[in-house]
Amino acid sequence: MIEKYISAFVENFEEYKQLKGTIPKGGEFSKTKFGMSIRIGGFNEGVCIASYHMPISSAQRLEQVISGYRYAAKRAPQIQEFLCSL
Repeated sequence: MIEKYISAFVENFEEYKQLKGTIPKGGEFSKTKFGMSIRIGGFNEGVCIASYHMPISSAQRLEQVISGYRYAAKRAPQIQEFLCSL
């Protein structure tokens, strides 16, 4: 499920970059795809995880988020195993 979410983030970010190049300066655009919002102009521009939450508008920030998700997916089984041993 995490990999699907990461793929959706990447796909939405690519669409955000394309749209950003086509929307006239000062214009606004918003759409929802895979449960995430894509916004150009206005409040919280970028790809938001839900509604206006955690906007991502740079490739660097996207990489940070994806890296965090992958790390969490890797660590979760280890933490679960540790907790079961208590």
